[in-house]
Amino acid sequence: MRRKKPLLMLVALEMLLVNNCNARGTCESPDARVLIFGAGMSGVSAARALYDKGLTDFIILEARGEVGGRMRSTEFAGVKVELGANWIMGVDGSTSGNYKDNPIWALKQQSGLRAELSNPYNVVVYNSSGAQVPMSASKYRWADISTAYKKVAELSRKRQASGEEDITLKDALALTGWVPSTPEDHFVDWYQYDRGEGPSPNDVSLYRSQGDRTYKDFGPDAFYVSDQRGFAYLVEYLSKDFIHRAIRLNTRVHSIHYSNSCVCADVTDKTGAKRYCGRYGVSTFSLGVLQSKDVIFNPKLPKWKTDAINMFGVTMYLKVFVQFNITFWNTDVHYVGRVTSARGDYPLFIPLNQVFDQHPHVLIAVLAGDNAYKASSQDPSITKQEVLNALKTVYGNIRAELVDILVPSWASDPLYRGAYSYPKVHANHQSYVDLAAPVGSLFFAGEAMCEEYFGYVHGAYTSGLNTASAILEEEHLI
Repeated sequence: MRRKKPLLMLVALEMLLVNNCNARGTCESPDARVLIFGAGMSGVSAARALYDKGLTDFIILEARGEVGGRMRSTEFAGVKVELGANWIMGVDGSTSGNYKDNPIWALKQQSGLRAELSNPYNVVVYNSSGAQVPMSASKYRWADISTAYKKVAELSRKRQASGEEDITLKDALALTGWVPSTPEDHFVDWYQYDRGEGPSPNDVSLYRSQGDRTYKDFGPDAFYVSDQRGFAYLVEYLSKDFIHRAIRLNTRVHSIHYSNSCVCADVTDKTGAKRYCGRYGVSTFSLGVLQSKDVIFNPKLPKWKTDAINMFGVTMYLKVFVQFNITFWNTDVHYVGRVTSARGDYPLFIPLNQVFDQHPHVLIAVLAGDNAYKASSQDPSITKQEVLNALKTVYGNIRAELVDILVPSWASDPLYRGAYSYPKVHANHQSYVDLAAPVGSLFFAGEAMCEEYFGYVHGAYTSGLNTASAILEEEHLI
């Protein structure tokens, strides 16, 4: 559903933008038919779709020196590790044929990207005394929480059918009888939801949480990307036909001027300030950037659009990389769990020896939500000590030396402002429609704009395709 703007408003926008463009770039002599702001998965998938339909007159403006957006890697302990997106989520590992093809998995297969199956059941869990407790122990109420989530799905259907107000996922779980009360309960609660989703059930809309179709559509499995080209190689692969011609790296957008027939962007690159203009613009700024107003829109975005932007939250999913001089942890599991009285307090570690042949003596501490925000915003030396303290409760007096630590700064980075989106209470279908809807000739794409797959790489990919289709319709190319 595309919103229609009042005629007088559109005329005013046209006059304002023509005046703005007279200073440097012009709408009369645009730089490209389509300007795309950001070379992450959504921006490049949109460009790919335009390119495949013959609309090749586009420019992608990317602030960083490489493509990929939140699919970002760096070298640590001699191997390339993923700072952001790391798993291909929703895969039919059994090849049963009962699911759709995940487009990211299809790209992985085409490009030869290396990825390893992550088995959430291949985990060893330690209690607060440092004793290993089998996951099958009765105190871990896996069957109870599994039953609770099945009841939540039915509760959501009944409440929506009867017109009842939305509630948090946590409150819905409580209505089914799931109320965590022990440290083991809190671990199970975190492992079941936060580990894969990021936010706490206390923050998420019941109704919209049931709208995520990733595992229903694509399958139950997840694959950890370990390819030394990086997860962003898929973005490079998608853009191989135009990466050198159409993508302007190290070009940061500061403000966007838009009307019904033109979009201009004020940017800075290595040579200084510039302006680019096009018939259409595609914003792929993250939800966190849109909420923080790091990019100025002129005129201001209309209220219906800003209301939609604020109906969603931005969570943190943080991987803290720590390198030791020796390996002292379990090497035969995919995950090491830690039960504590404080929910989400360094509850999970991933041994990298499971995915790298080099055995670089690296653990990943996984944090989500508020705990992730805290760790990413404090001094790394504090996070280092917290990691050591957590590991000591599991492995006792550690004689190994912590050689290096890497704490990504997604929350404070002005290009991202967090990890990915989630729907808050009272967000509804119309919220997603408005979030993705264009304003004049300015279109929007990104994982947050994909109602079925929000928060995922395949959501960003799908949103890019949807936005490209809308522009192609405007151009009468489909």
